[in-house]
Amino acid sequence: MAFAADQNGYPGPMHVLELRERLGLTRDQAVKAEALMRTMFEESRPKSARLLEAEARLRRLFADGTADEAAVRTAVADGGAGPGGRPAGASPHAPPRPRSADRASAPPVSRDAMGSAVTRG
Repeated sequence: MAFAADQNGYPGPMHVLELRERLGLTRDQAVKAEALMRTMFEESRPKSARLLEAEARLRRLFADGTADEAAVRTAVADGGAGPGGRPAGASPHAPPRPRSADRASAPPVSRDAMGSAVTRG
């Protein structure tokens, strides 16, 4: 989820820390961003493992020719997907987008040569 958020302009805690000087973060704000990043990584590791295991099961089902609807639904559910096949749970990396009226005041985000988010403005 974090990669998809990052690729669509949602900065996460790591981006905030990368830009701490430009953003003028206080020590307390940096500590909170670091804690949020650690929590995000700690929560994502088991979810990532489940997702990789479910993908491996799906590959085996299709490779073995046994991918009926029930088996596929079970493998997808075991991977942590919620309704509609979307991953369950929210990520601190992807806060809700500002409403249209709020977007004018939000600083634009672009990408540098390495793909990292860079806030302009």
